Amino acid sequence: MQAEKSPYELLEEANKPTPLSRTFSFWTTSSGGKGRLTREDYEKDNKLLGNISTVEEFWTFYQHMVRPDKLPTGGKFCLFQEGIHPSWEDKENDGGSSFILKVKKNYANKFWEELLISYIGEQCEENDQICGLLLNVKEAEVVISVWMKPVDQETREYIASWIKQTLGLNERTTFQFKYHPKNRDDQPPYSHSHTHSHHQGSQ
Repeated sequence: MQAEKSPYELLEEANKPTPLSRTFSFWTTSSGGKGRLTREDYEKDNKLLGNISTVEEFWTFYQHMVRPDKLPTGGKFCLFQEGIHPSWEDKENDGGSSFILKVKKNYANKFWEELLISYIGEQCEENDQICGLLLNVKEAEVVISVWMKPVDQETREYIASWIKQTLGLNERTTFQFKYHPKNRDDQPPYSHSHTHSHHQGSQ
Protein backbone atom coordinates (compact mmCIF):
# COMPACT_ATOMS: atom_id res chain seq x y z
CA MET A 1 0.00 0.00 0.00
CA GLN A 2 1.36 3.37 -0.99
CA ALA A 3 2.28 5.59 1.95
CA GLU A 4 0.32 8.78 2.38
CA LYS A 5 2.18 11.89 1.35
CA SER A 6 3.08 14.40 3.99
CA PRO A 7 1.57 17.92 3.90
CA TYR A 8 5.02 19.19 2.85
CA GLU A 9 5.15 16.77 -0.10
CA LEU A 10 1.62 17.72 -1.16
CA LEU A 11 2.47 21.40 -0.97
CA GLU A 12 5.65 20.84 -2.95
CA GLU A 13 3.69 19.03 -5.67
CA ALA A 14 1.07 21.78 -5.79
CA ASN A 15 3.80 24.38 -6.27
CA LYS A 16 5.56 22.55 -9.09
CA PRO A 17 5.48 24.53 -12.35
CA THR A 18 3.34 23.20 -15.18
CA PRO A 19 5.65 22.42 -18.11
CA LEU A 20 4.72 23.25 -21.70
CA SER A 21 5.29 20.66 -24.42
CA ARG A 22 7.99 22.87 -25.96
CA THR A 23 9.78 26.14 -25.29
CA PHE A 24 8.57 29.37 -26.88
CA SER A 25 10.20 32.79 -27.22
CA PHE A 26 8.61 36.22 -26.82
CA TRP A 27 9.99 38.92 -29.14
CA THR A 28 9.32 42.59 -29.69
CA THR A 29 10.32 44.89 -32.53
CA SER A 30 11.49 48.46 -32.01
CA SER A 31 11.23 49.47 -35.68
CA GLY A 32 7.81 51.10 -35.57
CA GLY A 33 7.70 54.28 -37.64
CA LYS A 34 11.22 53.90 -39.06
CA GLY A 35 10.04 53.30 -42.62
CA ARG A 36 11.68 50.80 -44.94
CA LEU A 37 14.33 48.63 -43.28
CA THR A 38 17.11 46.47 -44.64
CA ARG A 39 17.31 42.85 -43.57
CA GLU A 40 20.12 43.72 -41.14
CA ASP A 41 18.07 46.57 -39.62
CA TYR A 42 15.06 44.34 -39.18
CA GLU A 43 16.97 41.52 -37.52
CA LYS A 44 18.80 43.97 -35.24
CA ASP A 45 15.53 45.59 -34.16
CA ASN A 46 13.99 42.25 -33.18
CA LYS A 47 14.58 41.96 -29.44
CA LEU A 48 14.26 38.67 -27.59
CA LEU A 49 12.26 39.30 -24.41
CA GLY A 50 12.75 35.80 -23.04
CA ASN A 51 11.89 32.12 -23.30
CA ILE A 52 8.98 30.35 -21.66
CA SER A 53 8.77 26.63 -20.93
CA THR A 54 6.04 26.56 -18.25
CA VAL A 55 2.52 27.93 -17.89
CA GLU A 56 3.67 30.07 -14.98
CA GLU A 57 6.48 31.64 -17.02
CA PHE A 58 3.99 32.51 -19.74
CA TRP A 59 1.71 34.37 -17.34
CA THR A 60 4.67 36.12 -15.70
CA PHE A 61 5.65 37.56 -19.09
CA TYR A 62 2.14 38.17 -20.33
CA GLN A 63 0.83 40.03 -17.30
CA HIS A 64 3.57 42.66 -17.74
CA MET A 65 2.96 43.17 -21.45
CA VAL A 66 0.99 46.11 -22.78
CA ARG A 67 -2.25 44.88 -24.34
CA PRO A 68 -2.71 45.28 -28.10
CA ASP A 69 -5.35 48.01 -27.86
CA LYS A 70 -2.96 50.12 -25.73
CA LEU A 71 0.13 49.70 -27.91
CA PRO A 72 1.20 52.63 -30.11
CA THR A 73 0.91 52.38 -33.87
CA GLY A 74 3.84 50.27 -35.11
CA GLY A 75 4.05 48.28 -31.89
CA LYS A 76 4.84 44.59 -32.43
CA PHE A 77 4.98 41.44 -30.33
CA CYS A 78 5.79 37.90 -31.46
CA LEU A 79 5.61 34.48 -29.87
CA PHE A 80 7.63 31.91 -31.81
CA GLN A 81 8.92 28.43 -31.17
CA GLU A 82 12.33 28.58 -29.53
CA GLY A 83 15.10 28.69 -32.09
CA ILE A 84 12.96 30.29 -34.83
CA HIS A 85 13.71 33.95 -35.50
CA PRO A 86 10.65 36.07 -36.41
CA SER A 87 11.97 36.95 -39.86
CA TRP A 88 11.27 35.58 -43.32
CA GLU A 89 14.92 34.59 -43.75
CA ASP A 90 14.97 32.09 -40.90
CA LYS A 91 15.37 28.59 -42.36
CA GLU A 92 12.15 27.43 -40.68
CA ASN A 93 10.20 30.30 -42.25
CA ASP A 94 11.84 30.08 -45.67
CA GLY A 95 9.24 29.11 -48.26
CA GLY A 96 6.51 29.43 -45.64
CA SER A 97 3.35 31.47 -45.48
CA SER A 98 0.95 33.14 -43.09
CA PHE A 99 -2.70 33.66 -42.34
CA ILE A 100 -3.42 37.33 -41.66
CA LEU A 101 -6.28 38.53 -39.46
CA LYS A 102 -7.13 42.23 -39.55
CA VAL A 103 -8.95 42.84 -36.30
CA LYS A 104 -10.78 45.84 -34.88
CA LYS A 105 -8.95 47.12 -31.83
CA ASN A 106 -11.82 46.35 -29.45
CA TYR A 107 -11.45 42.64 -30.32
CA ALA A 108 -7.65 42.55 -30.47
CA ASN A 109 -6.92 41.78 -26.81
CA LYS A 110 -9.31 38.81 -26.73
CA PHE A 111 -8.19 37.37 -30.07
CA TRP A 112 -4.47 37.72 -29.30
CA GLU A 113 -4.76 36.15 -25.85
CA GLU A 114 -6.92 33.25 -27.04
CA LEU A 115 -4.53 32.42 -29.88
CA LEU A 116 -1.49 32.60 -27.57
CA ILE A 117 -3.06 30.28 -24.99
CA SER A 118 -4.24 27.79 -27.59
CA TYR A 119 -0.84 27.84 -29.32
CA ILE A 120 1.27 27.19 -26.22
CA GLY A 121 -1.32 24.67 -25.04
CA GLU A 122 -0.79 22.60 -28.21
CA GLN A 123 -4.50 22.77 -29.07
CA CYS A 124 -3.69 22.58 -32.78
CA GLU A 125 -2.68 19.11 -33.97
CA GLU A 126 -0.47 20.79 -36.57
CA ASN A 127 1.37 22.90 -33.98
CA ASP A 128 4.73 21.63 -35.30
CA GLN A 129 3.96 23.43 -38.57
CA ILE A 130 3.20 26.78 -36.91
CA CYS A 131 6.39 28.80 -36.48
CA GLY A 132 4.79 31.52 -34.42
CA LEU A 133 2.28 34.31 -33.94
CA LEU A 134 2.94 37.95 -34.74
CA LEU A 135 0.99 41.02 -33.67
CA ASN A 136 1.36 44.36 -35.47
CA VAL A 137 -0.57 47.48 -34.45
CA LYS A 138 -1.80 49.69 -37.28
CA GLU A 139 -3.52 53.04 -36.95
CA ALA A 140 -7.07 51.75 -37.29
CA GLU A 141 -6.68 48.02 -36.62
CA VAL A 142 -4.47 45.28 -35.23
CA VAL A 143 -2.98 42.68 -37.57
CA ILE A 144 -2.42 39.18 -36.17
CA SER A 145 -0.42 36.79 -38.34
CA VAL A 146 -0.02 33.05 -37.94
CA TRP A 147 3.30 32.06 -39.55
CA MET A 148 3.59 28.56 -40.98
CA LYS A 149 6.34 26.40 -42.38
CA PRO A 150 5.97 25.20 -45.99
CA VAL A 151 2.80 23.07 -45.75
CA ASP A 152 0.33 21.45 -48.10
CA GLN A 153 -3.22 22.63 -48.72
CA GLU A 154 -4.76 20.14 -46.30
CA THR A 155 -2.54 21.30 -43.44
CA ARG A 156 -3.26 24.96 -44.24
CA GLU A 157 -6.98 24.31 -44.12
CA TYR A 158 -6.63 22.48 -40.81
CA ILE A 159 -4.71 25.42 -39.31
CA ALA A 160 -7.33 27.84 -40.66
CA SER A 161 -10.05 25.78 -38.93
CA TRP A 162 -8.05 25.82 -35.68
CA ILE A 163 -7.89 29.63 -35.83
CA LYS A 164 -11.64 29.88 -36.38
CA GLN A 165 -12.47 27.42 -33.61
CA THR A 166 -10.09 29.11 -31.18
CA LEU A 167 -11.63 32.53 -31.82
CA GLY A 168 -15.22 31.31 -32.04
CA LEU A 169 -15.55 32.40 -35.65
CA ASN A 170 -18.04 31.01 -38.12
CA GLU A 171 -16.52 28.49 -40.56
CA ARG A 172 -17.56 30.84 -43.38
CA THR A 173 -15.35 33.60 -41.96
CA THR A 174 -12.46 34.36 -44.28
CA PHE A 175 -9.03 35.83 -43.73
CA GLN A 176 -6.04 36.53 -45.90
CA PHE A 177 -3.39 33.98 -46.84
CA LYS A 178 0.00 34.99 -48.28
CA TYR A 179 3.37 33.43 -48.97
CA HIS A 180 6.46 35.00 -47.39
CA PRO A 181 8.63 37.01 -49.80
CA LYS A 182 11.80 35.24 -50.87
CA ASN A 183 14.07 38.20 -50.16
CA ARG A 184 13.13 40.97 -47.78
CA ASP A 185 15.68 43.43 -49.21
CA ASP A 186 14.12 43.54 -52.67
CA GLN A 187 10.49 42.68 -51.96
CA PRO A 188 7.87 44.88 -50.31
CA PRO A 189 6.12 43.19 -47.37
CA TYR A 190 3.86 40.31 -48.51
CA SER A 191 4.47 41.14 -52.18
CA HIS A 192 4.31 37.47 -53.18
CA SER A 193 0.64 37.46 -52.41
CA HIS A 194 -0.92 34.19 -53.39
CA THR A 195 -4.17 35.35 -51.81
CA HIS A 196 -6.48 32.72 -50.40
CA SER A 197 -8.74 35.69 -49.61
CA HIS A 198 -9.07 34.82 -45.96
CA HIS A 199 -9.78 38.25 -44.46
CA GLN A 200 -11.24 38.42 -40.99
CA GLY A 201 -14.03 40.91 -41.08
CA SER A 202 -15.92 42.83 -38.46
CA GLN A 203 -16.15 40.01 -35.96
